[in-house]
Amino acid sequence: MLTACEDTLFSRTPVARKSANTPLLVVGLPRSGSSFLSEVISQFDGWYVFDDLYLHRRALEIGATGVLSEAQMDRLLFFLGWQIRARLRFGSYAIPNVAEDEIEAMNAALKASLLERGVTWAELQEEWMYRLARRAGCEKWGYKMPQAFRHLDALFEHYPEMRVIFLLRAPKDVLASYKHMRPDSQDGNAAQYHPIAHAVYWRLAARAYFDAKERFGKRIMLLKFEDLTADPTAAATKIAAFLDTPAPGEIRLPPKPNTSYRKGGKRRGLNGLELFFLERIAGDMRKRLGFERGQRRLAPGDIVDLAKTTLVFTGFRARKFLSARLERFRTR
Repeated sequence: MLTACEDTLFSRTPVARKSANTPLLVVGLPRSGSSFLSEVISQFDGWYVFDDLYLHRRALEIGATGVLSEAQMDRLLFFLGWQIRARLRFGSYAIPNVAEDEIEAMNAALKASLLERGVTWAELQEEWMYRLARRAGCEKWGYKMPQAFRHLDALFEHYPEMRVIFLLRAPKDVLASYKHMRPDSQDGNAAQYHPIAHAVYWRLAARAYFDAKERFGKRIMLLKFEDLTADPTAAATKIAAFLDTPAPGEIRLPPKPNTSYRKGGKRRGLNGLELFFLERIAGDMRKRLGFERGQRRLAPGDIVDLAKTTLVFTGFRARKFLSARLERFRTR
């Protein structure tokens, strides 16, 4: 563990470049237990994993694809500051060991240490993550970005020695978790759900795993959600072997588990029509990965349910599109 005098959170010179450590990336799909996996890995001695970090996406949104300008760095630091605030206020997993009143000073130190050196978003992320890891008494770091399976080529260019864990869950359960997401959930909006769109998305993630395994070999690991939740300690032992790090003892479960279902509530699944679409779209990947197929007969009400879902989904996507256009207009 690091002592207080070794605190590098406010260093005015880069600290990450003194380390040869390379990151761990957790990918897959939302609603697949990846937050819990981040918490599990953060229980490994010397490891800190940030739960949900979309700096790459934010960089693409503002056109920060090369060396950062001062304006771009300011916007990305603002974004990173709010990632810490959100975890402190609402998070359940891998909470940063940083007080809110330290965030602005941390950002100022990062800017002072990096701006004149001409860094990319990935180098900014590495420096930011390494400082958080050191504050937590760790040397090794990683982050969770479920959608990153679509950008692995670019990420491996930035982090050539990166290791990636694909966390995948039975598709019928992923879709059901989206569909029945609680209104008070802080992890998304049930209006995002559509059986066809999410079946396609699940298939893309599964296919990305096989493609990545073929290309990057031992740097890629598959972990099934069902194995993680059935025996977290056994899963942690396999992960430790993948990371070439000592396995922890018994895994501590979080006090506030992240779930789509209310405590004691019945777990609702998909209707027959949704399962039909899911199997037609993703059945080949489901079989290849050995996941269970959902079984339910078609019912007359399924069509009405699909029509309602489609209407809500279309409205949600339209609002997102308009919001994105307004954001681009404001940042011109």
